[in-house]
Amino acid sequence: MSGRAANQIVTAALHDLDRAFAAYMGDPPVPSLLTYAKHASRTVGSQLARMEAVMRLLRFFDLNALADIRRDVRPGSATRGQARAVLAELARNPIRFYRTLGTLRRAIQWGNLQAYESLVPAFGRYLAAEAAGSNGVEALTAAGYGAPPIDPQGLLLGAFRLYQNSHRMGAGLATAPEAVRAQRVELRQRLSFRATLTLSLHEQMLFQASECYDDPVVKRVVGKLTPTLVIEDPVDTMHLLPDGGNWAEFADRMGLSEASGPGDVTLSDPTGRERHYRLAASAGTSGTIFDYLSSRFLDPAAADGVAAAPLALPAYDDGEGRAIDRLRQSYRRVRGSYDPSTTSRPAAPE
Repeated sequence: MSGRAANQIVTAALHDLDRAFAAYMGDPPVPSLLTYAKHASRTVGSQLARMEAVMRLLRFFDLNALADIRRDVRPGSATRGQARAVLAELARNPIRFYRTLGTLRRAIQWGNLQAYESLVPAFGRYLAAEAAGSNGVEALTAAGYGAPPIDPQGLLLGAFRLYQNSHRMGAGLATAPEAVRAQRVELRQRLSFRATLTLSLHEQMLFQASECYDDPVVKRVVGKLTPTLVIEDPVDTMHLLPDGGNWAEFADRMGLSEASGPGDVTLSDPTGRERHYRLAASAGTSGTIFDYLSSRFLDPAAADGVAAAPLALPAYDDGEGRAIDRLRQSYRRVRGSYDPSTTSRPAAPE
């Protein structure tokens, strides 16, 4: 199954689950990590499509792939810089770069599926419990969240506690006095933002593995491509780390600065070493995940925009229907746990 084909299903599943979670959270709408993740996943799909087009061109002399590449480098394309950088590397040493693209493709696809496998079951289990009148946080705890191996740093469980508090804060808002309502709306929004930031730390730590960003080849190539990276959503196109940095580095992409002692965030890296970070420096750093979350989620107008479906990817025939069906069926089971009435599969964006 191509990475792009799998990504279409992952992105569609994240959007579907994002809508279900937004309905649970109630009005006024507040985004969750799913809201960010679906647009990030769509961006990953764009990257995978570009890499796989180059690989098909080199391996099979696929003229359709050539058309895909030409579309990416046309003037006005948000991803033109990235596509041109890939082609420049390709021109220097086609054989070596073909192998490099294979390594990068596997790493990005691995990360995309890791995010899916970590987030979707947790949100599905939480929603299923809440829909049944039970406590979603208690259901997650009973399932092993909050402890290794599912949630080694307790970030998932901690985030859902914040989401639950935000949800409860919305009760009775419609009839509350205006001054009380405004205060609770702001607090509810900030609780959801903290929950989303907490979950993003969990998600991004998953990617610091030898299968993904800690692979030396991946780290080197992503470092070269970082000045060309963007994330596209219905609000706008954000250029990632325009002031410098390497998107493969956890602290760079999150918008954290490492501290010598306890700071705003303390995490254990994949080796078990405790690391301390500060968020203060990220306030003036553009193109980080913290910057993206802040600009989209704390601005009501932008929050409405990112709630929309991810932008469509250019379509081509992957010829992998059975593999796509298996992944769709996997998500259908998760969805059925909190929405038993559903009978249709989430459609991949065309």
